[in-house]
Amino acid sequence: MRRILPLIAALSVVLAACVHAVPAGRSIALTGTVMVKGSALFQQPMLVTADGEAWVLEKFPVDAAEALRGKKVGVTGTVLRANQPGTWAPAIRVERIEAMPDGEPAR
Repeated sequence: MRRILPLIAALSVVLAACVHAVPAGRSIALTGTVMVKGSALFQQPMLVTADGEAWVLEKFPVDAAEALRGKKVGVTGTVLRANQPGTWAPAIRVERIEAMPDGEPAR
């Protein structure tokens, strides 16, 4: 019995992580804060959600991300890379991005 409990706990953690993953190809709406990661030649726009998950913003220009840096936004797009073990970060192809009012919390 004592050996089964840690196994059950580990399995539940793995299953909980899988439930949160959104499969590639699915439309999704996210809210969070825009960041730009990387150095000058390799900058990558990112969206960090309230729970700390970082999404790569594909097809979103770095200069536009710089203008929104640190601001809360709503992003609509298609998942290109799901958040799965062995991947660097989930990615979304941006179809629409809107700044949120200051008082509205990020989800």
